Amino acid sequence: MSLSKPAVKRKVGDEHRQFQEKWGVQYFFVEHRGTPTCLIYTEKVAVHKEYNLKRNCTTRHAEEYEKYQGDERANQVASLKTRLLRQQDLFKKATKDSNAAVKASYAVCELIDPVLSDPKWLMDLAFLVDITHDLNVLNKKLQGQGQLVSAAYDNVRAFCTKLVLWKAQLSQTNLCHFPACKALVDAGTPFSGEKYAEAISKLQEEFDHRFADFKTHKATFQIFADPFSFDVQDAPPELQMELIDLQCNSALKAKFREVSGEADKLGQFLRELTPSFPELSRRFKRTMCLFGSTYLCEKLFSTLNFNKSKYRSRLTDEHLQALLRVSTASSLKPNVTM
Repeated sequence: MSLSKPAVKRKVGDEHRQFQEKWGVQYFFVEHRGTPTCLIYTEKVAVHKEYNLKRNCTTRHAEEYEKYQGDERANQVASLKTRLLRQQDLFKKATKDSNAAVKASYAVCELIDPVLSDPKWLMDLAFLVDITHDLNVLNKKLQGQGQLVSAAYDNVRAFCTKLVLWKAQLSQTNLCHFPACKALVDAGTPFSGEKYAEAISKLQEEFDHRFADFKTHKATFQIFADPFSFDVQDAPPELQMELIDLQCNSALKAKFREVSGEADKLGQFLRELTPSFPELSRRFKRTMCLFGSTYLCEKLFSTLNFNKSKYRSRLTDEHLQALLRVSTASSLKPNVTM
């Protein structure tokens, strides 16, 4: 009894199949890096076999590209080849740029490595991180719509008080409010409290210079914030008599407590004081006219840039003025009776 030999399995690589140039025009394929690639969908076919290319063409784009014949079909294939080459060039450029960026980052690391190893520089950076964080918190408090100048004064005064505390704590190497510095100290980095206490002193001087007007109007802001608890003896002489009458008015005092903490209602209350408080009313209105922040100015310029664009070149100055007035006056309410 004879046994038949098992069939030897063919390998695709042993068949030495090659891409035929005619397949490009027939099936919209091109050989790219040794692999047949569809010019339309950039799909790849693993085997150089006409049946596979034809099946891909028939199932994917035969109906759409069947209308191209002869020279028109050849031109279409050439156009698709050019597009494919451009895409590959773009990928090569992106890879080249990426490699250049990596090399540049290594070069920068070599340059800054001595700096990052300097404990004094690291501590300076940590202190800058901590103090900048606190300044950003203050900056956000001073922004926003409907910000009264008295509220801004309270926030600045609170920050100046914090500076006094931080200066004393830094002199004693107390870093409870400086987490970045504390992390370095815990890791063994030396810390000079007097050096950073001096930096806080310079920051105090800068705040005193920049907000000098606040100190000039300190009494006015305090009366505006709470006229019922302000010491009459510290008030200007022209306000003392009216202030006593106001503090002894139980009805107004109760109404003030109700609106306290709400900027809109508080402003409405102070604007509508009875005629028996003319000097206080004048002083309150003057205080409310002060801008607590540059929010309205920034909003106005943003609105101006949005409306006065190249697509709306026919806007006149009158139109633009009306647009700005309506868009920035968010508190306007239509006076319509039904």
